[in-house]
Amino acid sequence: RAPHDVEHRFWSDIARVENGALRARSMLEAMCTYLQVDTTVEAVERVDLETRLQDVLRLTEATRTAERATVDGIASGVVTTHPQLLRDVLVELITNAARYGKGDDGMATVSLRLLAGNDAMHIEVDDRGRGIAPEDQDRVWQLFQRLDPVSGGPIGAGLSLIRRRLEAVGGTVSLDRT
Repeated sequence: RAPHDVEHRFWSDIARVENGALRARSMLEAMCTYLQVDTTVEAVERVDLETRLQDVLRLTEATRTAERATVDGIASGVVTTHPQLLRDVLVELITNAARYGKGDDGMATVSLRLLAGNDAMHIEVDDRGRGIAPEDQDRVWQLFQRLDPVSGGPIGAGLSLIRRRLEAVGGTVSLDRT
């Protein structure tokens, strides 16, 4: 082999090892976060949903820009909840929809609704993505499950962390199968 081919192969192998190490680190961080959910739930307080939504939209601005996503958000009411947990869940929902909710034009248009009533909260997220096949709708909530393993995308922890966080405070999350 030519020296150039050997050198190219060497650097290609190094890049593959580095990517594997970064992926392993991400998985370990996600696992630690997942396991610590029960111990990190802070006290509840009254949270204005419109104010929290605006905060989360500011936090996700860079991601939404990078992913070419627009978010149309409606929020109303005040609810007693865990403010940091609500922030984390909303950030993950928006980030997930921005990444996977793209239409054929490569743009994501996300509709987010936060509604409070009787001191309970309901969150709806709609996007233009291809959807989730019926056989994958349970698997999507499991830790480290990706629906498209060939893409080499994220590690598949986002939705499982959302579920775990919500269940830790007596909440639920589901997919609309219609």
